[in-house]
Amino acid sequence: MRRAANSIGANIAEGCAREGGRDRARFFETSNASAHELEHHLILAADIGLIDDASAERLIAELEEIRKMIVALRLRSLSESAI
Repeated sequence: MRRAANSIGANIAEGCAREGGRDRARFFETSNASAHELEHHLILAADIGLIDDASAERLIAELEEIRKMIVALRLRSLSESAI
C-alpha cells in the first residue's frame, strides 16, 4: 500500500517536470493506475479485516477525489499538446 501510494505522488511530480504534454500525460496515466492499485489494496485490507469497512470507504472516497484531479491534469496536458 505504501509503494502504491508513494507512486501516485512520484509520477505526478515526474510528469510535471516533463515539457511535452503527451509525455506529461503518460506519467499522469501511471499515477492514476497506481491510485487504482491502492484502491484494490484498501478493498483487500478491509476484506481480510486489517482495516474496518468505514475507514476503507472513507479512504476510497478520498482516493476517488485524487483520481479526478489526476484525470484533470492529464486532460489539461493533452489539450496543451494539441495547441
